[in-house]
Amino acid sequence: MKFKISPFAIFLGLIFGCVALNSQPAIKKIQVPTGNVTLSVRIAGDPSSGNVLIGINGGPGQSSAYMSSLDRLAGAEFAVVTYDQRGTGQSTEPSNGYGLTEYAADLEAVRQAVGAKKVHVFGHSWGGIIAMFYAAAYSQNVRSIILMGSGPPTRESAHVGQARLNKRIVSLQEQGIMASRVSLAWRRTRRSGSTSWWTCSGG
Repeated sequence: MKFKISPFAIFLGLIFGCVALNSQPAIKKIQVPTGNVTLSVRIAGDPSSGNVLIGINGGPGQSSAYMSSLDRLAGAEFAVVTYDQRGTGQSTEPSNGYGLTEYAADLEAVRQAVGAKKVHVFGHSWGGIIAMFYAAAYSQNVRSIILMGSGPPTRESAHVGQARLNKRIVSLQEQGIMASRVSLAWRRTRRSGSTSWWTCSGG
C-alpha cells in the first residue's frame, strides 16, 4: 500500500516541532504605519533572502503572540513575519475601519515594510479569511497561500458551501452511510427556514 504525504502535513510538522530548521532565529520588531493605524510587526529570520512567510493570526480581536511557534521555520534563507492586527496587541486602534479592505491593506503595508516582492501567506481561522481577500486583491504579490482552520471569504460563499454539504448529508443518509437522525435534524432546520447550518442530533 502506498501512502502520499501532504505538503500541508509537512508544513504543520515544521510548525509544531517535528523538524526544527533554526532554534534561535534573529528577531526584529518594527512599527509600520498604514492608513489610520500603526501595526506592531515581528520579523524572525532574514527577509532579504527573498523567502518570506507572513502569518495572519485568528480572532478577530486577539494578538499574534501565539504564532511565535512559526519562528521554527525561520533562518538565514527564510523569514517569518507576524503582526498584531489593527486594534489588537501592540498595534494602535483606529477610530473606524474594520473591513476586509482595511485588513488587506494592512497586510500589504507589512509586505512593503519588510521589502519582500512576493510572499507566502499563512492564515489561521479568521486570518485565513484575510489571506484569501488579500490574495484576490493583491495576487501579484502572493507566492502561495496556506489556510488552516479557516472558512469561506464571504457570507454568500458560506451559504453555497453549506447548501452543498446539506445535500451531501442527505445523500449519505439515503445510502445508509450516516445515521438517519442527522438527516431528520437537517430537515427540521430546513423547515424552520434556516438552511445555513445543519444540526446533528445523534447517531
